[in-house]
Amino acid sequence: MIGEALQAAQRPELTDLCRRWTRVLRSAPLRHRFGQAFVNFVPRREVCAEIPGRTGEQWLPACTATVALVGIHVVGSTAGHPEMIWATFEHLGNTPNDAYSYRNSGGGTTPTALDTSGTWLFTTTGSTGPFNLRHAIVSGANIAAESPPTPIGPDNIIRHKAWGAASDVQPNPLKTTPASNSEIISVNNSVRGVLIAGDVRRNYIMTGSTWLIAGSFPFASFNTTQVGTSKLSNTTMETFTQGASPTAASTLNCFSCHPAGKTTNVSHVFSSLKPLF
Repeated sequence: MIGEALQAAQRPELTDLCRRWTRVLRSAPLRHRFGQAFVNFVPRREVCAEIPGRTGEQWLPACTATVALVGIHVVGSTAGHPEMIWATFEHLGNTPNDAYSYRNSGGGTTPTALDTSGTWLFTTTGSTGPFNLRHAIVSGANIAAESPPTPIGPDNIIRHKAWGAASDVQPNPLKTTPASNSEIISVNNSVRGVLIAGDVRRNYIMTGSTWLIAGSFPFASFNTTQVGTSKLSNTTMETFTQGASPTAASTLNCFSCHPAGKTTNVSHVFSSLKPLF
């Protein structure tokens, strides 16, 4: 699925393929300024909000540039399940993970500490925080400073729920957080392991997927229990809705913006579903 999604993000003519397979894509671009490092990303052309002569407190959308794909949501249907599955993917070099634990091959639990060493797109090497502080807001069609006269500027970003699960709450009724984390890590290792060296898709990982327990129409009779990795956020699109730590407190996820009660054709698109096979 990630291969088809990344191809569609790179080639607009493949969007029909995504529609036929009931795929919904939402991507986050980054304007190219990394020289040769750009070969490690899926590229595309986008309107950007960075222009010469901008002020520190307001940016205006006014140019088209080649950008790098740093994050993407993929929403898809599966056979026998009336609700869609919501998955998210990020570039490996985006941000470091906050502390997490996973189940190891011996059945025990291995803790992994927060580590900001190395080179990241959205975090200064060796940063000790604070993390995920918002410096800009949408103002009409423009981007404005959050708290003038403090200008728009970069911040150190971290992924608090490394694999979509909080440290203090099970992500679903069937799995503990370490077990869930291990499954997502295993999926990534399996998929990336069969991609050839040099394939740009090896530079992207799935950080989790979530869905609602299957039920029947209409939504009023649907079991809205969220399962999978139910504390899922993408650091490029839900940067500031992750809460302030690996715990579940104040954490939003896909269904915070796309709840079961929505009737738009971009969230729960039953009227537009087509069979996979």
